[in-house]
Amino acid sequence: MWCPRHVIRMRCARLVIVTALLAGSGCSEASDPDGATPPSGASSTSPAPRASTPPPPWPIAQVRVDRIADGLPREDSSLPTAFPPDDSVFPDLLGDPPGRARLTYHPRESFDDRGGWGAERVFFLGVDGLWRSLEMVDLRLPASTHPGSDTYGAGELSPDGSTWAAKTRAGIMLLDLATARSREVRIPGDHTNYLAWRPDGRSIDVMRSRGASSDRTWSVDLRSLDTSPAPYLLPIDGFADDGSVVTFAKRGDDTLRTVHRGQSQVSGLVPVPYRRARLGGAVGPSHVLFGLNRALLAVDRRSWAPVARLQLGRRDAVGWPRGWWDQDTVWFYDGGRGLLTWDVATGRARLLTRVSPGARSATYWSASVAVDLMR
Repeated sequence: MWCPRHVIRMRCARLVIVTALLAGSGCSEASDPDGATPPSGASSTSPAPRASTPPPPWPIAQVRVDRIADGLPREDSSLPTAFPPDDSVFPDLLGDPPGRARLTYHPRESFDDRGGWGAERVFFLGVDGLWRSLEMVDLRLPASTHPGSDTYGAGELSPDGSTWAAKTRAGIMLLDLATARSREVRIPGDHTNYLAWRPDGRSIDVMRSRGASSDRTWSVDLRSLDTSPAPYLLPIDGFADDGSVVTFAKRGDDTLRTVHRGQSQVSGLVPVPYRRARLGGAVGPSHVLFGLNRALLAVDRRSWAPVARLQLGRRDAVGWPRGWWDQDTVWFYDGGRGLLTWDVATGRARLLTRVSPGARSATYWSASVAVDLMR
């Protein structure tokens, strides 16, 4: 879950992105998740040359514009109707681990919080329907590994809800929700920017920074805790549902898309302005969703033509795509409302989990969902 400062920081990191989303193996044209043949002259090892004629204007101004109505209907899901109040008192998670968790929630916090681990509390909704509270200070992590002032966040649940991962200055911390056993994983670099589980739940990718401008993605095997460098910079949107990683890079006046599967990659030019794609896109079965400034933009996955835009209002907090609910529906967050869905075919928005009150100036809440347990 990303707050505005996280998004701004990631935008700066994305200026150096060269590649994108991960999975099994193979780099033939058939392995391209969009099913499109790279432009003439493109290959799995070298990008296509620039087209001899300029592409036609991208018709974003002509797409349908949707807005979020008041009184949203509820989306049918296994998620709770609302997040708990920030001052809730729940049983201690370490004394009564849930086995698996469906949802985590970090109450509102601000960028200037300086309480260290003692100020970090995360609520967990177990598959038994009960909320529990984790006081991060109880994990006895070294004080030097707290990320410092800024928002900490709700961490990331594995797809099956059995393991929780959270950032530290040294790398990440993994918490087994069946045993309450925690393990620290140290990763090269100075600071953890963000992390994302692979769809199979067997490993997790961690974006680490070193110094002011050097970023690198590391993959951590869940069983062995072995760490290895990934051949891409992980986009904010993480992995496509097929396990591939897709990123976009500027190539002259064009946009180069690269699809990563393991150590292999396929590259080709796509007719999307780089300024729209530079943070990556949430790749779904039939659409790719790009996060814009207070808007979400759906693009057809084969033609790369814009289809629809969900426009957030001035009073709305920043929203960002989190994944695909079904073939045409994305789920995302709006800091003022909670977790929502948007059907890009019909334009209809629905509510998954409400936050109350909504985020206000300079304060942010965050959440993580076990995606295999959402329905």
